[in-house]
Amino acid sequence: MLVVAVLAASAEAVVAFAAKEHVGINTSDVITIITGIPPQEIVNPAVNEILMWPAWVIVGSIGLCLVLVCRRRKAKTAFDS
Repeated sequence: MLVVAVLAASAEAVVAFAAKEHVGINTSDVITIITGIPPQEIVNPAVNEILMWPAWVIVGSIGLCLVLVCRRRKAKTAFDS
């Protein structure tokens, strides 16, 4: 997920340098591409506002949370303090 976020941010940077105006990749656009259904028809307005954020922010946040939750932890022994 973090690699996808970096790639999405890189693609957005390339588009920003190439175009006269800044056109970002929204999370709702990514969901529409994957599912074929626009999320505006499904979710409430609060979630719709979050879906308008850049895709790399949402995907990067999910990836960072997964890294923190799924990391290996050291086994505690009786001698650890």
